[in-house]
Amino acid sequence: LNFKTFKTFLQLILLVVSIFGFSQTPVTYTANPTNAQINTALIGNNINITGGTLNFGDRNRQIATFTNGTAAALQMNNGVFFGTGIVATLLSSNNNVGTSQDINTTPATYSDPNLTAIDATAINDVVSYSFSVTLGPKATTLNIRYQFGSEEYPDYVGTNFDDAFGFFVTGPGISGTANLARLPNNNPTSINKVNFGTPGVNTPVVGPVAPVSPVAPVEPVAP
Repeated sequence: LNFKTFKTFLQLILLVVSIFGFSQTPVTYTANPTNAQINTALIGNNINITGGTLNFGDRNRQIATFTNGTAAALQMNNGVFFGTGIVATLLSSNNNVGTSQDINTTPATYSDPNLTAIDATAINDVVSYSFSVTLGPKATTLNIRYQFGSEEYPDYVGTNFDDAFGFFVTGPGISGTANLARLPNNNPTSINKVNFGTPGVNTPVVGPVAPVSPVAPVEPVAP
């Protein structure tokens, strides 16, 4: 059997990626996961995930694997949390309005052309993790499922505080670099694109209610 391997980059910008204010039932999470633990939490049917590089970010404060998500008001029960705030706050009791956190990475900014294509100011508190995905026999699509939320939404919609998320893929059957993290209207994922730039008021962390499941077509794998 032949297999097709794809390079993926999971990248976040600015101050977030936590979903809603949490219920009294907390998410069960493990901060500072190894690459192997991240890959295991991401893996799905008919794929194999290998490698793993944290290109930028603070593994201990910005990344965690989690379970018990649905009981805590998330709409996926398990997976990997990549946040541009501090995991210990975002995955526990982040129900306060106007919360702000700074990771204070060294260097302070990180510029990636894929991210800055979404928003030119996407250089602060970045998390960037890359890995390889090998599809099983005769697979023709690569499907991801993600949920996005923002401390800045809807307070700062229409401003430069434009939290965003990207899932970038290169490989056979894909022209250039494809961003799978797109909204149902095919816009990239960011708070300025979720509700057409309509400002809101102070709220805890909120975001799209339903997880998004974009699909990338790939070359068929020959037996």
